[in-house]
Amino acid sequence: MYKIIGTDGKEYGPVDLEQLRQWVSQGRINSQTRVQAGDNTQWRAASEIAEVAALFAPQSTIGAPVVPPVLSSPAPSIQEKGLAIFSFVLGILSFVLCLSALTGIPAIIFGHIARSRATRSPARYGGIGFATAGLVLGYVSILFSLIVLALLLPALAREQHATDRPGLQGLGT
Repeated sequence: MYKIIGTDGKEYGPVDLEQLRQWVSQGRINSQTRVQAGDNTQWRAASEIAEVAALFAPQSTIGAPVVPPVLSSPAPSIQEKGLAIFSFVLGILSFVLCLSALTGIPAIIFGHIARSRATRSPARYGGIGFATAGLVLGYVSILFSLIVLALLLPALAREQHATDRPGLQGLGT
């Protein structure tokens, strides 16, 4: 039977060697814990008492079941977002620079391709938000260009009609 002095300064025991083994596994005692063995009145460090010190030795793995190592999952692959980002950049350029024919139409085409890829294979392709934004900007720039063209065509037609009448050119002078 054994007695110990805990980290709180209190005396615990008497306990048997099995109880000490449990306390070691729980981390309640260590090799420096003060222990009194049997009828001995002297307190010594647990590492100085052979049968208690053996509790701190690494356990033998002979006969122990072999546990396979934990395999970590593979690192996630980087998603391919290039086409979606390209569509977004073209959409911004078409909207800001009013180049709907040069950049708006490709923004729409690449945006549709990128969205299709991202919905079919989301693990490989990403950037569905960029693709959607590129589509919206491309469509808005083309719509804006068509509205401007529709507003300018009547004015251009009137100007063209005025320059086609030869008799009216000399009246103003």
